[in-house]
Amino acid sequence: MRILHPSPTPDGSGWQRGTADAVRDNLDQVEDSAAEAVLLLAGDHIYKMDYRPLLELHYERGADVTMAVHSVSPHDARRYGMVSVGGDGRVDRFVEKPRRADSSMASMGIYVFRKQYLIDLLRGSNDADFGRNVMPRIIGKANAYAYQFQGYWADVGTVQAYYEANLALLAETPALDLYDPEWVIHTVSSDRPGAEIGPQARVENSLIPDAPRFSARLCARSCRRGWWWRRERWCATRLCLVIRRSQPMPRLRAALSMSVCMLGQGRNLAAAMI
Repeated sequence: MRILHPSPTPDGSGWQRGTADAVRDNLDQVEDSAAEAVLLLAGDHIYKMDYRPLLELHYERGADVTMAVHSVSPHDARRYGMVSVGGDGRVDRFVEKPRRADSSMASMGIYVFRKQYLIDLLRGSNDADFGRNVMPRIIGKANAYAYQFQGYWADVGTVQAYYEANLALLAETPALDLYDPEWVIHTVSSDRPGAEIGPQARVENSLIPDAPRFSARLCARSCRRGWWWRRERWCATRLCLVIRRSQPMPRLRAALSMSVCMLGQGRNLAAAMI
């Protein structure tokens, strides 16, 4: 796997303005590839998908573009690109984040493009984003099809969605199984000490990675914690997500002199994200 990091535009005008702009700046990598199709994926979504059925549908239909779609609540339509699909699976309409939608199918931000079609599309326009610009413009003209995904999928592009997706992992039977031996999920591997739980601490229905320290008389319920954090006596947390950035943002570095997130004595947290 080769990772292409974001970089200023070749003409020095700034950074990429959106997803389409980012792919356009790396079209030389696409052109040099012998592949017939290009699979574009979103980086802020949580799901487990075998892409082979999606690719097979794309090839069977001879599509210019095939997009993965997922059913969502009508109340959430304003968060997604909403798609209308005909009886033959052809995409008839694409509307980015409408106030109201005629369809319950949302684009997952996963697209398979015919390679030459994608190259011509991006070379011939200045569109910045696939969802905002490219897809609404080409639907109705391109040979576009939808692949309906039935599994778990969460768009965590907002703080609230990220918080909810993390706490959803604490359900008795979570929709996303992190422990499925048939589909192993690889996470960050770190050489850190094991979690330390004091003799009088109580932890219930929580996900605990390596390194946290739980001092005496601490109560934690339905929480998910990140690395290197510590709490003192007589603390309580409930419905919390506690994480630590491995590299603080530049403007915060001066304020973050310690590498441990600490919750002092007598402090309580509820429904918090830290």
